[in-house]
Amino acid sequence: MDSVYADELDELGDDHWSENPNDERSLILGKQAAIFKAERLARDMKTSGYPVDFGKPSKLSSTGENFVNLLVASEAIRASMTKESGDSKWRTYRDADPNVFKSLYTETASVQLPARWLDIDPAHSFKK
Repeated sequence: MDSVYADELDELGDDHWSENPNDERSLILGKQAAIFKAERLARDMKTSGYPVDFGKPSKLSSTGENFVNLLVASEAIRASMTKESGDSKWRTYRDADPNVFKSLYTETASVQLPARWLDIDPAHSFKK
């Protein structure tokens, strides 16, 4: 972003809708950004011969759409973390509901961590 645009954003103030991650317009912008990223990856994967198919920039495949959903879910989790929440001292994005995160290939949901992320012993093995 250029400095003129950044200055304009600064003038909007903290009460502008773009500061509220739950505002419908913010959600739409967030999804548009996720689609843009997926479309660029789709193009670059095709160009480079990468063995994953996200579709085309004009038409994402189901894998590309799943990637968009992962990006949107990740942003929603991060936006839900506020200083005002009662769990802000210990909660990280890793402590979120894992069911919203699914494999791009199998659509298998993630599993819950065995404890809060910050409480997990560094020597813990996640292997079954």
